[in-house]
Amino acid sequence: MYTALLIELCKLQPGSLPQVLAQATEMLYMRLDTMNTTCIDRFINWFSHHLSNFQFRWSWGDWSDCLTQDLEKPKSKFVREVLEKCMRLSYRQRIIDIVPPSFSVLSPAKPACLYKYGDEGNRSLPGYAVALCLTIAIKNKASNDEIFNILKDVPNPNKDDDDDEGFTFNPLKIEVFVQTLLHLAAKSFSHSFSALAKFHEVFKVLAESDEGKLHVLRVVYEGWKNHPQMIAVLVDKMIRTQIVDCAAVANWIFSSELAHDFTRFYVWEILHSTIRKMNKHVLKIHKELEETKARLARQHKRNSPSLVASPVWFQGRLGVVACPLSSSVNSVWYNSEKDFERLQDVLLNLLLFLKFNLLTYDISLATPSYSYLMLGQLVFNPAMVRPIQGTTESSIP
Repeated sequence: MYTALLIELCKLQPGSLPQVLAQATEMLYMRLDTMNTTCIDRFINWFSHHLSNFQFRWSWGDWSDCLTQDLEKPKSKFVREVLEKCMRLSYRQRIIDIVPPSFSVLSPAKPACLYKYGDEGNRSLPGYAVALCLTIAIKNKASNDEIFNILKDVPNPNKDDDDDEGFTFNPLKIEVFVQTLLHLAAKSFSHSFSALAKFHEVFKVLAESDEGKLHVLRVVYEGWKNHPQMIAVLVDKMIRTQIVDCAAVANWIFSSELAHDFTRFYVWEILHSTIRKMNKHVLKIHKELEETKARLARQHKRNSPSLVASPVWFQGRLGVVACPLSSSVNSVWYNSEKDFERLQDVLLNLLLFLKFNLLTYDISLATPSYSYLMLGQLVFNPAMVRPIQGTTESSIP
């Protein structure tokens, strides 16, 4: 709301207000070293949006002092994040053109998909031949069965020679498939979403285990590490389509592979979105449970034999059923209550996991105060979290 107000005021009073706003922005920039992390995040979002409405004009040379500082210092990080957010609102070459050449170290990298199987010099890589076959098959609109048939030739590096049963989790198979698919669908967000939808069954089989889900996220990051926005939207889509779950995202964020990006704001954007989705799902199940309880209470209040004997239809999250009212309501209520308790447990364990990792995470790039502030930014409703019997913060392994 205030962003739109400031934009309109600058347009209505072009002779005075832009200068005042520029001075205020300069003062905020000078105080970045002592500014709360949440305020820095909001400052980045406002400033990048404001610039996008005024052709990204700014005296970037006045902020050249950030170039002499460590890239993890607040001023350098602020400029880097602002330029990245501006790229989301425009395109990379436009952002490169508006900043001085000396700011190239802070400018966004080219948002291209890194496909290691596309270089003929990597012929010796395991899975290279399968990746070529997979590329041809996907371009020819292969079915899921055909994709599975191609992937069965991928060796499992986790399988022992004397193990006839094998492993459900095959990291090389996931790497070849996900890298190839993301490369072929790299043209736009819509192409990537369509690819995820078309081969959803393949993803579900490959990422059946917790290790598989975690490895899918690793491969997505490796392919799109130069395009944080693509990572964020792909992870969001994978959670919505249940290719990965919230616990896998949390484990991935606190993994060693993501340590050097731990203080990047896109990482916390993903984490906030994950927590909100989980909490929203718990609230939805809680609402269904309360509605079912009310239906059950009305049934007991009426206590009519004719109503108990007459079949009714229920359609909702648990499907469509036709059965006597008493058994149907009790069954739906029982299932909803079990779902609600299970999801509460999942949400609480997820939040305890995040708190434990934020307080103990060993990373040289993130100061303890940064971690504490990030913990305070997590958006959830504590009233909906039921303590698990026998589970305390001190019992977390």
